[in-house]
Amino acid sequence: MSYSRGHNHGLTRSLRRWYKDNANTKIYTSPITYKSMKESTKSYHPPYAGHMNQMGDSALTHIKSGPERHLVIDNTSRILVYKFQIPLHLVETLARTALHLPHPNPEAHRRKHYERVYYALWADSSKDIMLSSEYQHNLPASKEFLDANQAFFDRLSMELRLLSPESYIKYKSVDKNLKGDQQRLGGAWHGVVVNRQIGSDDDLKMHQDWKDYPKGFNAVVPWGEYVGWS
Repeated sequence: MSYSRGHNHGLTRSLRRWYKDNANTKIYTSPITYKSMKESTKSYHPPYAGHMNQMGDSALTHIKSGPERHLVIDNTSRILVYKFQIPLHLVETLARTALHLPHPNPEAHRRKHYERVYYALWADSSKDIMLSSEYQHNLPASKEFLDANQAFFDRLSMELRLLSPESYIKYKSVDKNLKGDQQRLGGAWHGVVVNRQIGSDDDLKMHQDWKDYPKGFNAVVPWGEYVGWS
């Protein structure tokens, strides 16, 4: 009982702080709707890729980094994007620990110029949930990386919980299918993707994750030095 009461008080404090932080959130309305984006998942062509390439970078909305929060919605007020600033010390830990991850096999990632590793729980076409091969192959470094960034994942998870409680509950529902000491590897999310050594000349084309839950949210966290869009 005492744990439950303390847990609820902690959540209440987080909710009050979250409302305060969002008091001056800037809201943008996107001409692209959630419905059209969902329909696009039936196609193997990323949504609006050709149209956006014709418009060029100048036609896109660029939001500079800062403490202000930003919300992108469609014309039905459906949330598409939520941008907030992560505490610097958490990003610094992320950047520092990522440097110690093993380098992937270049043959496994020959389609991209940059390095990419997946640390996640998978099921795919199998009936059993399992750890990704890269997570297992990179042990103990993969586990040490995730453990070192637990506070980072906790912060992202709390933001998701307050922004979209239904997504948070949906993501956690996988727990009932886990066995033994299995657990989600990215806080509320089932895993993480780490992209490293992205250079300005890399071919960063549009990418669509076909098997992502279409009603949920992914968290995208850039760090480091990059010379590209301004």
